[in-house]
Amino acid sequence: MNLIYGLISASELKLFNEFKLIFPEYINTINTNIQAEPPCGYRNHVCLMQHNLMATLFQLYENKCQLTDVRAALQLLQQWTDRAPDKTIFDEVNLKLIRLAELILNDSKNPYFTIKFSLPFSLPLPNGTYEVRAIRNIESIAIEHLISQGDTSRIGDRHFCRVTVRMTGFTSTDNYWHGPDIDSVDQEPRNSRLALHVVNQIILRVKLLDESMRMVLASIQDIGTVTTVQHNGEGEIFHSAIAMTFGGHALVNVLTKQELNEENLKKLEYSLNNLTPCLHDELYSRALIERGNMNLISAFYLLNSANEAMIEHFIFSFAETNGKIDLYNEFMEGASECQQCDLFKAQPVVPIPRRAMPPSPFSMLKFLKTLNLASPNEVRDLLSALSKVRSDKWRNDLIHGRTSHVPRKVVDDAIKGFQELKKFFDSKAQISE
Repeated sequence: MNLIYGLISASELKLFNEFKLIFPEYINTINTNIQAEPPCGYRNHVCLMQHNLMATLFQLYENKCQLTDVRAALQLLQQWTDRAPDKTIFDEVNLKLIRLAELILNDSKNPYFTIKFSLPFSLPLPNGTYEVRAIRNIESIAIEHLISQGDTSRIGDRHFCRVTVRMTGFTSTDNYWHGPDIDSVDQEPRNSRLALHVVNQIILRVKLLDESMRMVLASIQDIGTVTTVQHNGEGEIFHSAIAMTFGGHALVNVLTKQELNEENLKKLEYSLNNLTPCLHDELYSRALIERGNMNLISAFYLLNSANEAMIEHFIFSFAETNGKIDLYNEFMEGASECQQCDLFKAQPVVPIPRRAMPPSPFSMLKFLKTLNLASPNEVRDLLSALSKVRSDKWRNDLIHGRTSHVPRKVVDDAIKGFQELKKFFDSKAQISE
């Protein structure tokens, strides 16, 4: 009975992954006496078969199971429904659930769900639906702009927007649902997190395309009423949620509406469908947003993180492209001073000892000369740009707790230094291509 209680609890909370961990042991117990009525009764047992199919559908689009698992779950549901004394009590769920599964298995028509909500600012894109293929399971985002006569958006104008994110897969439409695992309860509601991830990916990419735009990243507290609707592969509604509200809309000064120009809009659409941003690009975009909102310490830390990520990314890429990956690995691992010792040479140790610390960003830029990718003058300029980004006096004072602020000029100089480094790396990357 403990298995039954565990499954019922997992099904009520839509803990799909937890349900699938327990279910095999339960069904094996049932299969030992397949002709007998299940210990929880036919009605509860068929309900568990329904939840098993739902959990399997969820896991299918999380790459945790295969179509054969969906087929097996569907067969279990049909088999036990047929054996129930009163089959009609399951029709309301079964008809929709079985049709949804059969559309996947027989017609390759995937289910999808939509998440609709409002933002306390307007995304800088024209009204319309935009395909998104570079983010897993995301199909599109639709944007509808609104103008308020009284409220002010978080970026300073009177423009807001409604957003609809469409995703391939199967979900719980309960907007208080935190996720498929028992550990999910400490997280924000899952569907809202997924949708906000798409919104913030757009914001980050927009900021990279036009650094002058005033942008803020959306959080769970920003979104208004949330509505989640699950559809089958034919677009028919399987289930929908009662709308709920997470947060309000902040008020600031009134300015004009922002919008990407046509050229950058095309770049954004291409990016959303073809590119996964590098870590350094995302960190840099976040730094620019923090700088725009005068969160200078956050911007400074993010710039330094972006800078080191960018240097390592490009140097590895250049070494790989130019057939010098062995030289790169030797440089990154470093050589221990032990290797210069007469005792070591007489009786070498295996494995060969390596340097304890990885090379610094300054050393990595100097390594460009070894790769024949930069002249001495170029390396000198790169080291100067790196010093602007790091601004070691402020960096050390922050890290060691000697100050609680960073001047705006220090952050602006760091941005200029980052841009100088990026310009060099981008030019070399184009040559390599």
